[in-house]
Amino acid sequence: MEEQEKQGWVESLLGVIGPQEAEAFPWGKIGKKFIKRGAKEVVTKGVSSAEKGLMGKTVFGKTVKGVVKGRGDLRYIRFTDGTERVVSRNVLTELMQEVGATKYLERFAEKEGPSKLEQAAKSLRFHKARQSIFATKKLQGEWLKTRQAHAKAMGQEPTPYVWVESERVFMPKGYAEVLDSAGVVKIRKKR
Repeated sequence: MEEQEKQGWVESLLGVIGPQEAEAFPWGKIGKKFIKRGAKEVVTKGVSSAEKGLMGKTVFGKTVKGVVKGRGDLRYIRFTDGTERVVSRNVLTELMQEVGATKYLERFAEKEGPSKLEQAAKSLRFHKARQSIFATKKLQGEWLKTRQAHAKAMGQEPTPYVWVESERVFMPKGYAEVLDSAGVVKIRKKR
């Protein structure tokens, strides 16, 4: 009788805390498998877009062999000399943005006339779209300084940016100058 009273008391307490359907969930099996797998796997699988973008490029003064995803926000950049470097997902994202900007600016330099203006306009739309509506020039400037500091720390030459006054956004200098000369935007001139 005493055991039944305890069971009834526990069930009523669980009823207050949450639904009783949750008791049917097979937590024991799933929980144990998850814990075992999590303890074994520190590095899981390749981060395909980062690996594809960085493979063969020089970062931190070494040639990249691959990039793999670690636990949480950690990413491992593996080099051809057998070493690896741990970075956060945000730093890797900034590195990929820098690599992408360099690649697109190289293509941009080869273009002429309307196609050059079209690519510059596309860059302007991209930079405006990813900017928060609450972003001030000061906040954007801080973001840019951080990004460029990370690029330098990784051995990359940061893409030069300028402030586009008429659009209230920072964007790569090459694009902004083409748009400014076409009369589409107004960049801030240094005095």
